Amino acid sequence: TYELSTPAKLAGLAKLVNEGNSFTGKSIKLGADMDLNNIAWTTIGVKNANFNGKFYGNGFTIYNLNVSGTKGVGLIGFAGNAAHIEGVRIVGAKVTGVNSVGAVLGYGYLAADCLKYCVVEDAIVYAAAGDSNEDGDKVGAVAGWTSNGNIIGNKAIDCEIYGCRDIGGIVGYVNGENRAVEVSGNTVENVTVSVIKAAGYKKTLGSNINNAVGRTGVSVSVKDNSGEVTKETEVAVASTSTELKNAAAAGGEVTVIPGNYTFPASSVKEGTTLNCDPGTVFEGSSSLGIKGSTVVGATFSNPQGTAATSTVNGTFKDCNFIGSNGLRWCYAGDTV
Repeated sequence: TYELSTPAKLAGLAKLVNEGNSFTGKSIKLGADMDLNNIAWTTIGVKNANFNGKFYGNGFTIYNLNVSGTKGVGLIGFAGNAAHIEGVRIVGAKVTGVNSVGAVLGYGYLAADCLKYCVVEDAIVYAAAGDSNEDGDKVGAVAGWTSNGNIIGNKAIDCEIYGCRDIGGIVGYVNGENRAVEVSGNTVENVTVSVIKAAGYKKTLGSNINNAVGRTGVSVSVKDNSGEVTKETEVAVASTSTELKNAAAAGGEVTVIPGNYTFPASSVKEGTTLNCDPGTVFEGSSSLGIKGSTVVGATFSNPQGTAATSTVNGTFKDCNFIGSNGLRWCYAGDTV
């Protein structure tokens, strides 16, 4: 048994696992609360080097997890068929990927009685849209894709989940490939599931969205779970500067996932509203270009101190402005 009490030691575990040390037959226990400070996290386990031990939260909390990638994205990215995950509590996470995305676990072939009593609070979990069969799917607050392990007694509280299909308040997809699997006793509270607007998507947008588990495979029993997710259909969302530019050019309402962006400037279509989650920062913008458009909840940061101004009749609501050297953010006619 190994007890980890600092973020550095937790990151060390990720390094060891990703180098091929699976920790099979070994137990990992948290020994203290940990604040990861939104520093980019490297998952514990990658596609060709899975975590295969037992991981216990041990009554402690991991704060401010910030992890991104493609497939298998979470605190634990890839887990093997002997992995056991229990009692992990994560608060304030931002998790972004493409496929198999969850705050605790991205992708896992698991031991029989394995993913249980985990809690995810105040998290944003995002699986990006695209045009392949697996883009934007298998996403949940706790886990993305699992097979062979029971999903018992987990909770998702005050979470936002974004994807295209196979979305669950707790886990996106559960399969019972080698044995019967149970999904029970899980709870969702104030969880919103939003379907990302994706033109040309090859599958049916918004399919398989459910309160506990989005989609089930063979030999899966879903029972005695509580709470209901709130569903939003076909929402424009951006998690990168390129996505933001494209969404803003299309117009309408756009949800902006927390992160650092280059503002799309003149590409913002008049009448657009950018609804920014806390932690959204627009950096070094020389021209905001939001004529007749609205930005809500963003921080504008221009460390160069050059002028960054909107075009006439823009609206800024609940925004923060940081700058120096005579920095101008607004023109006459703007609403702040």
